[in-house]
Amino acid sequence: MIPSGGVTRELIRVDSDQEDHDRRRARTTASSRVKREHGSVPVAQPDIPVINIVTGEEEDQQIVATPEMLNPRNIGAGDYKFQKVFSEGNYIASGVLVMPKGSHKPNKNSAQSTMIFVVLSGKVEVQVNRTTFVVAKEATFMVPRGNQYRISNPFTTEARLYFCHGKEVVAEADTDT
Repeated sequence: MIPSGGVTRELIRVDSDQEDHDRRRARTTASSRVKREHGSVPVAQPDIPVINIVTGEEEDQQIVATPEMLNPRNIGAGDYKFQKVFSEGNYIASGVLVMPKGSHKPNKNSAQSTMIFVVLSGKVEVQVNRTTFVVAKEATFMVPRGNQYRISNPFTTEARLYFCHGKEVVAEADTDT
């Protein structure tokens, strides 16, 4: 009870258990509805009509890849899995690399390609040139052109990486002049 002539500074309302339950339920329902409305639309076909930069014509090209579309496979005698997902001529390519625990991608030179990796899950040990470091989930690393690199997973869980490699493409001179 507030004394007469007093000033109310704060009003505290205590919900009954049922009111509290109903409010939480309404918030959860609204939250899940927002997630569904703002989530990605299922992709039935990964090939989408786009403009070809060389011809200027529209053509179908794979520009979407969902997790269900990925199926990385062992390469050669390696104990890691790989799948190229996107590419455009000799200019750029990207894909996924799956490194089971204890696996390694042998020492290789990046040659004319710059390699960029994003660790999606797990962690890996990387050597670029003479330096070795550990890269964990959500971190990114790069292998500049002309450098030796090695990726291994000496840890206890699988690691998944997304990679992109690009290289400079020298345009051929027009000889019709």
